[in-house]
Amino acid sequence: MVCSSAFPWPYLLGGKQQAFLGVYGPLRRVQSLFQYYDDGGPHAVICQDEIIWVGTNEALSEAIEKLLLSEAVAIDTEYDSFRYFREKLCLIQMWASRSCFLFDPLSPLDLAPLGELFSNPSILKIFHAGENDIRLLKRDYSFSVVNIFDTAKAAALLGEEHLSLEHLVVKYLGVMFEKKRKIQRSRWDRRPLTAKQLAYASLDVKYLYDLYRVLREKLSARNLLGAAEEAFEGVAHTVWCGRIFNHRGYKKILNRHVFSPEEQEKLKAIYEWRHSVAEKLNQAPFMILTDDELAQVVQEGVSALDPKKEKRWGKEIREIFFREGDYGADIPR
Repeated sequence: MVCSSAFPWPYLLGGKQQAFLGVYGPLRRVQSLFQYYDDGGPHAVICQDEIIWVGTNEALSEAIEKLLLSEAVAIDTEYDSFRYFREKLCLIQMWASRSCFLFDPLSPLDLAPLGELFSNPSILKIFHAGENDIRLLKRDYSFSVVNIFDTAKAAALLGEEHLSLEHLVVKYLGVMFEKKRKIQRSRWDRRPLTAKQLAYASLDVKYLYDLYRVLREKLSARNLLGAAEEAFEGVAHTVWCGRIFNHRGYKKILNRHVFSPEEQEKLKAIYEWRHSVAEKLNQAPFMILTDDELAQVVQEGVSALDPKKEKRWGKEIREIFFREGDYGADIPR
């Protein structure tokens, strides 16, 4: 693809960040181009006229109208499973008609009308390792998902050992493509999103349709379409289920430290308490207390905690220790 201008990935050039943030409007197109360079061949590129931010109900209706005219739509999501107890869906990307439509689940916009697309059997939905995407979409919007093609499942049936999107795009499309882990793990729950994040998200779907065509042809040549359809059906029927608490999980902490029998019981108690608090606050357990902090509290007492954490959690932990028979725990405070 030839674009009107070219800037090195992953930097935003041609203006300050503030100028870029103006894209957050109804169906306004991002006024920048992103690409990355490598010495191996053609480069993954996203152009200024390809990214569309859907920001109003009117824009949503217009976007859905365009998507429903497509024979196939490539779909991906960005979510935060690192900092939250319950994964937070942060962005939905859809590629069709040479455009990437970006939908914001964190905005007041009601995205339920997208359900018409997901339930339409005449429109192929293309995912890459789509189980988690579909789980979250069903959890948050109760979408019914039919007629999908999963490029990761297809590649696995073809005997591929490396199923990452960047590997498959390079191998089957000859396009140099790299997903930066730093961006992948960035704060997708914050607004506004950065230029790097929007480029990353858009590139995740841009090449899925071309990859689908190549993989489908190879599946057909090897009489694997039937097996693939069964695999895709399984992905489409994926459902959300909450995090299952591992009551024995505290034992991995035992393996790194030496505890007395009494301390082991205290560790088990606050390990279960941490899970309960994390679920209530929808925060990852480590954001309440890390494993090392749990061990430290058990062995050295609540006063060993960071002052802020002691102030927030100290009373509850002391009460737990008191119930576990540590009558030396100075409660309440």
